[in-house]
Amino acid sequence: MNVYIAAQDKEQALDIRAMLFDNAKDVEFSCRWLDQDFKRTLTYTEEERNVIATQCYEDIDKCDVLILLASDNKMKCSGGKFVEAGYALGQN
Repeated sequence: MNVYIAAQDKEQALDIRAMLFDNAKDVEFSCRWLDQDFKRTLTYTEEERNVIATQCYEDIDKCDVLILLASDNKMKCSGGKFVEAGYALGQN
């Protein structure tokens, strides 16, 4: 099974990955963003954002399961995680 985690909080996503999948066999992760430096979106150039988005779409295309970590806190609700979840739904 291949898993993608869509989240704004990298530490929370890493914690969820460890909690749910540390001892799981045959589980892979296609979310490269978790293993890269993670900065606020506006700190990247437009070209860098395009590369990141393309990588995310490629990673989502590989996944069997997408886990969306969202919050009811409106200050923490922005970000591409909802776009990623919508894209995954559109891809079935």
